[in-house]
Amino acid sequence: MSTFSNPSFDVPLQADTEFWYADGNVVIKVDKSLFKLHRDRLAGVSVYFAKLFGSHSGSNNYASVDGCPVYPVRPGITPTSFRNILRVLDTPIAYSGGLPSEDNAIELLHTADLLCCTCVLVFAKHALAKHWDAPTVPCPESSRTYEDATTAILLARQYGISGVLKRAFYEALSKPAFWAVLSANPGPIQLPRAYVDRMHNARVELGRLWREFALRAPGTNKKGKSKCQKEHKQNCNRFEFDYKRQRPIGRCNGDSEHRKLSWREFVVTKGVMEDGAADPIRYNLVAARKKELDKAWCDACLEGWEAEWKKARVDWWNALDSMLWL
Repeated sequence: MSTFSNPSFDVPLQADTEFWYADGNVVIKVDKSLFKLHRDRLAGVSVYFAKLFGSHSGSNNYASVDGCPVYPVRPGITPTSFRNILRVLDTPIAYSGGLPSEDNAIELLHTADLLCCTCVLVFAKHALAKHWDAPTVPCPESSRTYEDATTAILLARQYGISGVLKRAFYEALSKPAFWAVLSANPGPIQLPRAYVDRMHNARVELGRLWREFALRAPGTNKKGKSKCQKEHKQNCNRFEFDYKRQRPIGRCNGDSEHRKLSWREFVVTKGVMEDGAADPIRYNLVAARKKELDKAWCDACLEGWEAEWKKARVDWWNALDSMLWL
C-alpha cells in the first residue's frame, strides 16, 4: 500500500488498494485514505462531486498526489462507507450473489444521501426494503428486535421507503418490551405520535381477532359440534382403546360442550390468550404448548386447529395494511 506525505497533510495518507486507478485523474481524500478515481465518472453520478469539481475547476488551492488534485470529502463519510459506494458504482458484481447486509444498506443510504448520489440511494433503499420484506408473512423464526424496527421505521420515513413500514411496524407493535419502554420513557423511541397511534390501533384489532380465533376448540365445526368423535370409525388415530371398558374412547373425550369448556379453560388460565394476542401472526399455540395439549387432544384435532391458524394469520397479515393506514 502506497503512502503519501505532503506539507498540506497533517499525517501521511495511504492509497486505497482497491480503488486506485492508474488512469484516474482525481484523488478523493477520506480521512487518512486516498482514492484515485475518474473525475467525470464521479461528477456524473454525484451532484455533490459535480458541484465540488465545478467550483474549483480552475483552482490551484488543492494539494496534488500522483499528478492529480486532491479533494477532501465532507464530514460524515468514512473510508469504509466510501469504498462501499464505489463498489456499487464500479464493481456491482460484488452484490450479484445477494443483497448487502442490512447494516451495509443503512450505511449506503446515509453516504449516498451525503454525496447526493441518486443511483446508489435507489439501490440502498431497495436493499433495505428487501430486508424488511412486507409481502411475506413473518415466520416464527424471523422475529426482529423493536430497536431494529424503530430504526427501520425512522429510515423509511426519512428516505421514503414505503416497503419497510409494514414489517417494521409489526415487529415493534408485537413486542411487549416496546410498549413497556414507550410507557416508561417515550423519549428514546423518537417515533412520531401518529405512528404510535397507528401501531396501537393495529395491535388492538389484531388482539381482538386472535382472541376470537383462540377460543374455538380444535376438531369442532362452526356449530360447536365435535368432528373427531363422529369420525372415529374412519380414522382410528383419533382414539385409544380403553382396556377396562373394552372399547375405543376418544382422546378428545367428552361431548361438544365439554370440549369447548375444556379448551377455553386452557386458553384463558394458561396465559395463552395474552401470549397470542401480543404476536398473533407468529404465535403458534399448538407448537408452543404441544406437550400439554397432547394429554387431552388428538393429533388430528390439533393439526386441524394449526392449519386453520396458518390460514388466519395470512388473512390477518393482509389486513394489516388497512389497520396501519398504509
